[in-house]
Amino acid sequence: MSKFLKFKKVNTLKLAYISSMVFFILALCIFLIRAIISLIFQGQIFGFISVLIISVLIMPVVYGIVGFISGWVLGILYNLVSKCVGSLEFEVEEIEKFND
Repeated sequence: MSKFLKFKKVNTLKLAYISSMVFFILALCIFLIRAIISLIFQGQIFGFISVLIISVLIMPVVYGIVGFISGWVLGILYNLVSKCVGSLEFEVEEIEKFND
């Protein structure tokens, strides 16, 4: 038996925090791989350290800030637009959970 739930309003601050952490983690992974590839192909330890500082320390923080701002703006826009066009609806189904 299915139920429909309406996604009425978004907590903008919570969405901003989640978005910030997702952006931070993705940037950390991407730029760490970039730093390692840079070391492999350039072979210079000084270049690796500078790329590592920029890639692993600075860029994830910048991406986290951008993720926070974009998540906050997205939440505000969703709340405004959903008043005009209606909220998202989700179909959910109740299941039995077995304890293992």
